Amino acid sequence: MVQIPDLSIIEDYLKDTTPDPMAYDPSSDPSTIVSQPLKDFYIRKSTDLMTLDVALCDWGSASWIENHLTEVIQPILLGAPEVVHRAPWGPPVDIWNLGAVLLEVLDAVRMFDGRAKQTGGIFQTKHYLEEIVALFGPFPPHLLALGDPKIVAEYFDDQGSIRDPVPRPQAFLENWIESLTGNDKDEFVMFLRSMMKVDPGDRPTAKELLSEAWFRRTTR
Repeated sequence: MVQIPDLSIIEDYLKDTTPDPMAYDPSSDPSTIVSQPLKDFYIRKSTDLMTLDVALCDWGSASWIENHLTEVIQPILLGAPEVVHRAPWGPPVDIWNLGAVLLEVLDAVRMFDGRAKQTGGIFQTKHYLEEIVALFGPFPPHLLALGDPKIVAEYFDDQGSIRDPVPRPQAFLENWIESLTGNDKDEFVMFLRSMMKVDPGDRPTAKELLSEAWFRRTTR
């Protein structure tokens, strides 16, 4: 959520907003103001983007690393590999989330779907795992060994491959990115891939991400 930097913004919003003529009493009831996007009031010029104050919200699935309130700490289609098969998890799960969300913010494309036409288009954890492997490679044996044995045995065979995978076209992350071209696109793909490592130990920290070429390019 974006915090209001100046309370006078509210006054400007009310002045420039037409009350709903169908409302009960527009002159005395502020709840009858017609709802509209606030982007023109919050962000008045493009340079303001670097000065916005952001507040984190929706902590319903949040948990401590040392004291897990729940193991379901992420939305289904953003679940990091270690969370899906119940291996120990820590801060790297947030790096995985960031990578998946960035693609959606940039091009309104969901990185994962978890569905397959062959099984009626219904979400299945197995299909989600198939998509992870198709884009970012197999689960390393040591990571599978840390997971819940029942979950691992349900979805993976003795060689660490997904059991009975459905046939899928070859997946290319680059095909989903349409708003960037050239070096900017290449660097963004590298930026995403650096975060979307199946092995959480290979993912960079938030501080390390600051040195990525694409991030440096966008913050110059």
